[in-house]
Order: sequence, then structure tokens, then C-alpha cells
Amino acid sequence: MGIRSQAKSVFFRLLRQTKHDERLKGGISTRDNTLVLNLPRVSPDANPFWTPMHPRLFDELLAYLAKSFVVTSLEGLNDLKSDVPAVVLSFDDGYKDFVEYAMPVMHRHKVKANINVIPQCVETGISIWNVRLYDLLNRSPRSLIRQMRVPGFEGELEGESDEEKARFGARLSRFLKMRPRHEREALWPHIAATMAKGDGRDETVMMNTDDVKTAAVEHEVGVHSYSHESMAYESEEFFNDDLEKCKTFFADTLKLPLQVYAFPNGSYRPSQVETLLDGGMKRVLLVDERRARRPARVFPRLTISGSSVDEIVFQSLGYRR
Repeated sequence: MGIRSQAKSVFFRLLRQTKHDERLKGGISTRDNTLVLNLPRVSPDANPFWTPMHPRLFDELLAYLAKSFVVTSLEGLNDLKSDVPAVVLSFDDGYKDFVEYAMPVMHRHKVKANINVIPQCVETGISIWNVRLYDLLNRSPRSLIRQMRVPGFEGELEGESDEEKARFGARLSRFLKMRPRHEREALWPHIAATMAKGDGRDETVMMNTDDVKTAAVEHEVGVHSYSHESMAYESEEFFNDDLEKCKTFFADTLKLPLQVYAFPNGSYRPSQVETLLDGGMKRVLLVDERRARRPARVFPRLTISGSSVDEIVFQSLGYRR
């Protein structure tokens, strides 16, 4: 654990000791009575480029939430009294570790979650572009990364620490996310050229069709777009075509109703939300870092990412610094 992580751990532990979490919980039932938590991957394998929640921390978080909230599904919100504070667990992308690590913990706690998959990844077994980028950066020596030249991107890898490497990766990922697909794909060969000099392995494993069907027995399966593009930067034609592919995948491959849509990268236009609602989508998930209210069809979510149970508890309650 780095110095920054240690400092955060001490800070949030002190907040817990002074009962600040109890004060936050007291306000949730009167102002914002639903917390939809956008959770990270659950895995015991540390990675500086995506911060997983260790299964032990996930177990502790669920135990904490069960004491003060009803942990339920999106569909289950309809059956709750309006004054009952509720929590919904929401995962995106559809990584294999959801099946391996997250599902067993939730099964022990007898809770359901929302998992939003990317059909293209399910069908091909290939992870999304930014995950492949992180896999490259994670396994590559700094000397190789410093050879990478992406037109328009001015960031450089400085220092030798894993934290500096992760910050470089986040800057490059954000640079590429804030572009429509055709622009990003034009830049990708510059990254692929660096990939070709490495070992060529993909480290991240995605859920396959059988995994998704298995998850659907206990959990709510939604879609995270067909190909995981930042929809605010795409045309309406692109968005509609992507949505039709999602519908086809759910109807023909999964044979499940498509009722939940989660926008990738927290990126959307209000008109796209309206398209989903007008087309019969039951629930639309954003990020927006806000608590949610019931009843609703559009839900903001709170991003959860921390290295200690105290930190993730406060994030879950809506605390932001």
C-alpha cells in the first residue's frame, strides 16, 4: 500500500471512529432513499491499472450494508415501502471474476446484483480496448511504454513507481475515451505497434455466454452497450444501431428480456436516455456520482473504489472528497 493509500485509510478509519457514517446514514432515509453502487471488479489479484475490491472487503461491505439497508435488485425496488433505505449492487462490463469471486460472496449473503455485460466481449472473448491497453501497460517494461507515440497525446511516463505508471495509463485512457470510435480506431495502430513488441498476451478474461446465463439465474443481467463506446461522442445512428445489436443478442443468444441499459464510461446525451425510455427500456443506469430516488426509471450511481473497508463504506454512503 502506497503512502497516499495509507493516508486515506487512516482518514476514513478516523471518520468511522467519530461515527460520521452514522450521521450520513441518518440523512439517507429522509432525502435520498436509494443507493445504487457502481462496484469495481472483485478479485484478490492486485493491479495498479484497475483497482479491484478484494473478496474479503466485498464480504465486509455487504455485512455492513445489511445492518442498515435492504440490499435488493433494481426490480426489487418496486416491492419496497417508500421510506425504506435501499442499496442496489451494480457491476459493469462482465469480467470472469464476477462469476469466480463476486457471485460466491453474494450467494452467502443471499443478495442479488445487477450485472451489465458487453455482448461483443461475450461473443468474442476479447476484452474492451481500454482493458487491453491496461493489460499492455501492466506487463510492459517502462522502456517499451516510453516508445509509444500517440498523435495528440502529450502525456509522458514519468518516474519508476507503479503509481506513476497507473496515472499515465489513466491519462492515456481518458484521452482515447473522449473521442468517437472512428477517431480512436485511427489512433489505435500506434498503440498496437507497441503491443507487437511485447509478449502479446491478453490477461483479462471476460464472461462467456454460459457464464452470463449462469449469472442470470440469481442476478439481473443488463447491457453495457454492444461495443462499449462513449455514447456522448457518437451519432444517433451509431447509438441506435448499437442498441439493436444488444436487443438481438439478448433475444437470440441469451433468450432473456433486455430491461436494463447502463451507459459506458458514464457518457451519454439526454436524447439517448429518452430513446431508451421511449423504446420500453425499464431502467437506465448512469454514473453521475449521486444518490438516487424512488420511484424512478433512470438511476444515477455512486462509483466505489477503495483499498480499505472504511473507505468503501463512506463511498457507498455517498461521501465524496
